[in-house]
Amino acid sequence: MAEMNAAVCVWECAGDQDLFHDAPSAIDCIRKTGQAAMYASRLFVAYTESKILFALLLSIPTFLEQSKEVPMQETDVERNLKEIESIDSASHAVSRGIHNAVLGGGEPARKVADALHGTWLGHPLHPALTDFVVGAFAFGSLFNLASGELNGKLARKLIQAGAIMAVPTALAGVTDFSTVPRRAMNTAAVHGSLNSVALVLYLLSLRNGNGRPSGMSKLFSTLGFGAMFVSAWLGGKMTYHYRVGVDKSERPEGPTEWTRVLSDAELTENRPRRIEVEGTAVVLYKRGSRIYAMAAVCAHEGGPLEEGTFLEKGADGVCVECPWHQSVFAMEDGHVVHGPSTYELAAYETRVQDGQIQIRLIERKPVVEQDSRQLVGELVTE
Repeated sequence: MAEMNAAVCVWECAGDQDLFHDAPSAIDCIRKTGQAAMYASRLFVAYTESKILFALLLSIPTFLEQSKEVPMQETDVERNLKEIESIDSASHAVSRGIHNAVLGGGEPARKVADALHGTWLGHPLHPALTDFVVGAFAFGSLFNLASGELNGKLARKLIQAGAIMAVPTALAGVTDFSTVPRRAMNTAAVHGSLNSVALVLYLLSLRNGNGRPSGMSKLFSTLGFGAMFVSAWLGGKMTYHYRVGVDKSERPEGPTEWTRVLSDAELTENRPRRIEVEGTAVVLYKRGSRIYAMAAVCAHEGGPLEEGTFLEKGADGVCVECPWHQSVFAMEDGHVVHGPSTYELAAYETRVQDGQIQIRLIERKPVVEQDSRQLVGELVTE
């Protein structure tokens, strides 16, 4: 601890211009070591965390080299994370606890979760929010290291903006974590923990700024950037390696004409039947005189929808709930009723002719170039 106090004293004397102005002699500088020692307890916590963060940062080149040499295979860190039983059991308990709480909260809780999952956006919300937070914190760290009053003010505003946006970003991330697949659960837990560490470090940077960057403020923001960098790397691994948040449904292009798929006598009411049509898994379901046909693979994690629960949900009509993570889809047209899935499914028109069930794909409105131009205000040119 004595070494820590000495290090803090040197840092304050060398890094704080006010000390130089107020202490023209070595005696005055020594006298002010008492003021510098006040920061030792704060720095000790950051120092303990920084040893872990720096160890991870130093191993990043190895991670990248492994990714080049053995594409799409787990790195040593990922394998080690999976083998830590305490992280595995704790993260699984937290994840399932949140998910069960959402399901137990009924429709109001599910609607809140849907908004945080991004069902209204058409893809997960969390990654979109992280861009703002990462950008604000990263540039805040850079301006914090630069000299000048203007740079100090910019750094403070950017870090404040990043801290504010970190709240909805974290809520969206926690909601996604509640249904994260087991294969990526430990990685997701460490990813979220590092984000929390980064947020705390940036808040400490703001607290120690006092209107302009101090030595401690720069230290905390730099450590925060390091924690955020490692966390972002793990987030990328979850998306590109474990395919978390990626659409896992099948996207058929047909049949575009009426096609016989099954005898009407073979489909029992209220008993789903999985069939293959042009290489795509389709679930058939009969309710009364109506027959529904929809893609049989859940877009969230590929769950078998024929094994799910079929239910009526008001204006959405007959729906199916995935047995794995309880995403709900409308059988009528495949739209998402409840997340965690944010992607709609392919649906089919049905009819019975000559005792045979026939289906054809419901065509989605194509996204044409003109639509994109209107969306961005004619900014896209030839």
